[in-house]
Amino acid sequence: MPTGYAVVKMEADRVETSYLTISNTIVASVNINGTTKYFSTVQEAIDEVGTNEGMTITLLKDEITEGITIAENQNITLNTNGKTLTAEGTTITNHGTLLINGNGKIVSTGSIAVNNDAAKTLTIDGPTIEGQVSRGINNTSNGTINILSGHIKGDAFGIFDNDTGTINIQGGTIESANGTAIRSYETEITIS
Repeated sequence: MPTGYAVVKMEADRVETSYLTISNTIVASVNINGTTKYFSTVQEAIDEVGTNEGMTITLLKDEITEGITIAENQNITLNTNGKTLTAEGTTITNHGTLLINGNGKIVSTGSIAVNNDAAKTLTIDGPTIEGQVSRGINNTSNGTINILSGHIKGDAFGIFDNDTGTINIQGGTIESANGTAIRSYETEITIS
């Protein structure tokens, strides 16, 4: 039986039928060198990818509660795949290069949805990024944010840049429920 699957047995009219289904404990997958691997946490998938260039991690479970960290020197695509990744604290901390795509959601119920670290690159193409109490995206010290499409929203700030970063906006919407959509100090902002 492939890893990440469970056998489901059903009986109807005295006939037993078995089939494979994705296990309830599986939340993410990644294809590494032609082999799809399944993981019970998103962080396990990120750690497995290591520094392999351009790997795509796909969310598989509808609701995932977990905070994750992209390490320095990692270049990862996180395909939200219509699923929701939620954490009470910061949901995603990016110390590498990260593309978040798909039509799912990244939500923080108590802090920042996505924190882009110093001199790192974050690209958003499609999903909803939501900081219900604070910020949708926080950009620190010379970080670069590229918004291609999607919906960025925060309670206080949609995007907060607290230093000399770069924000490139090509599409999507950015909003704040009770503050400012984009707050920057010495940030270079390009809207095209």
